[in-house]
Amino acid sequence: RIDEDSVEITIRVKEGKTSSISGVLGYNPSRGTSDGYVTGLVDMAFGNLFGSNRKVKGLWHRYDPFSSDLRFELEEPWIAGLPITATLAIGQTDQDSSYVLTQSAATVGSRFTDHLSGRFLFGWERIVPDSSGGASLARSTKYSAAVRAAYDTRDHAANPREGLRYQTEVAYRRKRNHPTSFMTPEKTKVRTTTFVLDFEHF
Repeated sequence: RIDEDSVEITIRVKEGKTSSISGVLGYNPSRGTSDGYVTGLVDMAFGNLFGSNRKVKGLWHRYDPFSSDLRFELEEPWIAGLPITATLAIGQTDQDSSYVLTQSAATVGSRFTDHLSGRFLFGWERIVPDSSGGASLARSTKYSAAVRAAYDTRDHAANPREGLRYQTEVAYRRKRNHPTSFMTPEKTKVRTTTFVLDFEHF
């Protein structure tokens, strides 16, 4: 007790675990003329890297000798000491012998008030057909940009009892299709603009 009108309270706080690693490994034995192969999944998430509030995620998933996923994502809070969050994500998908999909995306966002936030999104994507996909897929490159704004007054995001959530997004995408030895796409350039509106009231 400090005086008649105020007291001093000491609360000991212990930080909870914010990281997780899970994995599965399997082996399919050889059958006939087919060799055996290894399959597996490794999923890693670090929610507070070295106590810096940085978030890192990684994923490796191998379905069979010809199909796999590889993902990496990094979130950096407080850019240049400002309440701005930036996220960088890259990934590659090998789908059988059909195609190889390579993606990268970056977002920059901030929370302006307790309820209002905004974000800019930028993306790049490339598809390269493989042996079996060359007859039906064109080699393509796509660029995208989007602006997203959200207003959220819900009392609890996971299980709200009252409040509202409003989100709107405007996105522009430009795709360039390249001819291959097996096919010529009908359109070499495709541009799309989308508007998304999401509204919830509790």
